[in-house]
Amino acid sequence: MNKKYSKEEYQKKIGELRLENPEQRKLVWKKFQEFTLTQPHKYAQITKSEGCTGDFIINSKNCINCYDMSDSEDCYHVQLGVSAKSLVDCSNMYIKPEFSYQTLGTIQTYNCHFCLYVFHSRDLWYCEQCFTCNNCFGCVGLRNKEYCIFNKQYSPEEYSKTMKKIIQHMQQTGEWGEYFPD
Repeated sequence: MNKKYSKEEYQKKIGELRLENPEQRKLVWKKFQEFTLTQPHKYAQITKSEGCTGDFIINSKNCINCYDMSDSEDCYHVQLGVSAKSLVDCSNMYIKPEFSYQTLGTIQTYNCHFCLYVFHSRDLWYCEQCFTCNNCFGCVGLRNKEYCIFNKQYSPEEYSKTMKKIIQHMQQTGEWGEYFPD
């Protein structure tokens, strides 16, 4: 409890604690927890950063309620981001993910929303396990594809036209902007 003792006094105090007894161990642990509440605690590990809140943040700017972030900026509610920029409600975002919302598990992505495990991709909506893909909606397990909706390939013009219809429908039903249902 932050009190200095001689070696003999220390041995005596430890003997008095009787830590071999499980009930006594619980009492000592409780007393220790109460004691720690009376001691000053460091708020967070935030280094070389400005305008950040959360913990374990390094070389970052304007990361609010973020944890385990490095070299990132303008993020909100992000857990684990590396060189991230402009992310909201995301987790496990690695190697320069940018402009994403409610996405989990990316490597080098841009403008990906409501996605799960997408790598080296851009402009994805509601996609899962898509790798090196661009302009896809509602796709799963694609590689090296673009302009796909529900894993079906479209021309850029057809893609744009169909996407507008899907978004309008989702807005009317209240699904647009919501993560996958439970």
